[in-house]
Amino acid sequence: MLPTIAAIAAASVAVLSSLESVSAQTIKACIPYQSEFDFTGYPPAWEKASTGTVNTPEFTALKARIDWTKVPSIPPKTAQAPTGPMVTTGYNIAADPDCWWTATGCTKSKVAGIDPDIVQCPQPSTLGYTFDDGPNCTQPFLYDFLKQNNQKVDLFYIGSNVRNWPREAKLGFDAGHHIAVHTWSHPLLTSLSNDEVLAELYYTKKIIKLVTGVTPKYFRPPQGDIDDRVRAIAKALNLTNIQWNLDSFDWMMQPAGPRSPAEIDANFQSWIDKTKNGSFANSGAVSLEHEANEGTMRKAMEWYPKLKESFKYIMPVVSCQSIAHPYEETNITFQTFQEVVGGKPAGSGSTGSGAPSQTAASLVGGLAAAVAVGVGTALL
Repeated sequence: MLPTIAAIAAASVAVLSSLESVSAQTIKACIPYQSEFDFTGYPPAWEKASTGTVNTPEFTALKARIDWTKVPSIPPKTAQAPTGPMVTTGYNIAADPDCWWTATGCTKSKVAGIDPDIVQCPQPSTLGYTFDDGPNCTQPFLYDFLKQNNQKVDLFYIGSNVRNWPREAKLGFDAGHHIAVHTWSHPLLTSLSNDEVLAELYYTKKIIKLVTGVTPKYFRPPQGDIDDRVRAIAKALNLTNIQWNLDSFDWMMQPAGPRSPAEIDANFQSWIDKTKNGSFANSGAVSLEHEANEGTMRKAMEWYPKLKESFKYIMPVVSCQSIAHPYEETNITFQTFQEVVGGKPAGSGSTGSGAPSQTAASLVGGLAAAVAVGVGTALL
């Protein structure tokens, strides 16, 4: 049954009320603290994940369990600087042998057994709502806003941020959001060696497990930079890529970047324009936003009511894809698309917009025994 005009109006008032409440909130200071977690054996924060780890018995054993014959022999690509851009000159764009997203936008691997990248919600007028670069040290600033709007999202966490701000990472998980991998130090993955790619993904997955108690099965490469070599290494860690097809470019907003707030507003407005011109009449979208700083989070809060009015549904990507178990632990169940839109609980009884069925199991210290097989098998 379609909602009444009164119901729509009431919902809009609620969203605007929460926007005023949270936007007026003073954001907390970022004060480093000593956490209860033991990070012995993890890479240093904001250094390459391969720093001090690749020659350890743990990493050596991990490498030995991977069938490297299933990883394409693609040389690392070149970045103009550590943060990019990537050098695409000389790459055969027409043939695109590596399915290199940065050069061609390719999302369907040419390697057998690797799932296509997830880039949209299959349902019309549906937005998969995602945030990169967390956990931010100021949380629950954004998380409180999402809670007030009963809105669940996908949060792609950087391992270094989880190490520095584990309590904030736990807040995101406990709020019922889907937690996924966004590498340890935010490098351009196709520019790294095999060992470096493996370490960036593995130690991020491991630290999320330590802090939240769950083991992610999904990841997103920084700046979307991925090719079939990176996909195959991720597959060996039981990780599937989630890209996007709507980019806010909010991370480039002043003062952190060169773009004005008005330019970022224009990006968000273009999303809304697409909902009106029929671009999402047959299938939906996946957005890219960031919890990188106060500016990006406030911009997300500012535009959320307008997105809510424009899209029929907003939910985590795992819900619009009806992925009930986005973690290796099967006791955590997320709502499928039909459960979200029908207001029905997930497998064992949760409610809300894409909420998981229960909180994390008790934390498991240390590394679980890796399963010895090749590509496609979980290695934690």
